[in-house]
Amino acid sequence: LEVALPLIMQNTGLKDIDGTRFNPLPQNAPGTSAAVGHTLENSIPLSIFPVATDKFCIVFCGMPARGKTHISRRLGRYLQFFHAMPVEVYNLSDYRRERFGVISEAVWFDPNNKEANEMREICLTAVVDDLVTFLQNNSSAVAVLDATNPTHARRADLQAKIRQTGAKILWIEVTNDDDDFLIKQYHSTATTSPDFVGFCDADAVHQYRTRVDMYKTFFETLDDGTYKAESRWSYLKCDHSKQHFVVHNVKGYLMQKVVNFIMNLRTTSHAFYLSRHGQSEYNNLGRIGGDSGLSVHGVKYAEKLADFVEHKIVRDAQGNDVPARLYPREKNESVEDDPGTNGAKVMFIEVINENAQFLENQCQAAAATGPDYQGKSSASSILEYQRKIDDYKSIYEPLGDGTYKIESRWTYMKCDHSQQHFVVNNAKGHLQQRVVNFIMNMRTTSHSFYLSRHGQSKYNDLGRIGGDSGLSDHGVKYAHKLAEFVENKIVRDAQGNDVPARLWTSTMRRTKETTQ
Repeated sequence: LEVALPLIMQNTGLKDIDGTRFNPLPQNAPGTSAAVGHTLENSIPLSIFPVATDKFCIVFCGMPARGKTHISRRLGRYLQFFHAMPVEVYNLSDYRRERFGVISEAVWFDPNNKEANEMREICLTAVVDDLVTFLQNNSSAVAVLDATNPTHARRADLQAKIRQTGAKILWIEVTNDDDDFLIKQYHSTATTSPDFVGFCDADAVHQYRTRVDMYKTFFETLDDGTYKAESRWSYLKCDHSKQHFVVHNVKGYLMQKVVNFIMNLRTTSHAFYLSRHGQSEYNNLGRIGGDSGLSVHGVKYAEKLADFVEHKIVRDAQGNDVPARLYPREKNESVEDDPGTNGAKVMFIEVINENAQFLENQCQAAAATGPDYQGKSSASSILEYQRKIDDYKSIYEPLGDGTYKIESRWTYMKCDHSQQHFVVNNAKGHLQQRVVNFIMNMRTTSHSFYLSRHGQSKYNDLGRIGGDSGLSDHGVKYAHKLAEFVENKIVRDAQGNDVPARLWTSTMRRTKETTQ
């Protein structure tokens, strides 16, 4: 084609709509512009890349030494590698050191230290300017801000500045009150931080803990009910020590992937041991494949492996138990090595909804269709159903509300779809996480979907297939008619009130012109 097409065009005079060569290369696939480093010649699986151009900002907050930097860096690598997104991670402490050098004295972090406050504002302004510039210069990108952002005033200021770039914002508050974790974290951070080079370990830890105590005096938890504005933001609150997560108002594919990634992160190091199964009967016979059990030698190996696990993995040097998990492949030779247990895993799901209109509709629907109310009038059925609800209210105990400590160890999910607010506790494993993800993305009320083809394109008019031309005159007329239908039938009800609606389009020129 590279040789023949130019000759054909030269001899026939074929030209594209705009006078250039006709289809010099295959049409760019939707989403490839967002796939950094990929070209037409280097094809990619479209399913893992974003189709629409979009920009996001993920802003961390939380007390020092809770794991924000670890999570933000791993999140940046995840988004770059698996979603091919341009990502920049901005660490406020790095900006402070670049401008004012290392600062080890805890008094610098005292909120009443005016000079230090002015210096911190200079650092914050610098990092926000760079972050905003990055988002403005990229149509599809993710900026990650790693900082404590301890007060509502600072968070609200950041929210306003970042929104001006058109980016969607997700707040992530990292908490952790596990004493063992914090002791290790204080020591690890203090002894490796550039702020404490030359300090002995004890002095470094002391200065760092004093710094953390300074933050405790003025830190304001995200959306604790004090500031209503924060209840309208999108956020994730995570405590990996308890495997407890609060997801609020998080929408869209990429943000849901971010939430799922963080919920499955390990914030502490773990050892992995890999072992081949014991010799199988087919191994002994020299056969390949199949699903045979273990040979005599294989059984001996499994027993030796069990002895190693018992003394080297699930026990420490002092003989104390060490938590461990065993993952066998689903083959007879692997399962025979591990008798395991068949105990069922239990997950509780509490469904909450205090939206008055939703409850009224549910009450009417239950009274109208419930088998308990057949033959009764609508008014009496609704009244009886409401009495039943009131009876439950008098005895109902919310799940995991702190009354019973044992429930804090259970696996559960609390979901309020009316507020897009979800609490996930101790959910582990692939299937439970899939259940959580499915429920978080459910719609609990009915919605209408309207599908439309784009208006006639210029290539449609010429009978050409493919390409990426704009709309013809007939296509423009169709788009105007479609807009009129949407205005009168979709985004307005019979009384003329606004109806919330969303519009999705592909990245092709003809569809975008129809949309506009």
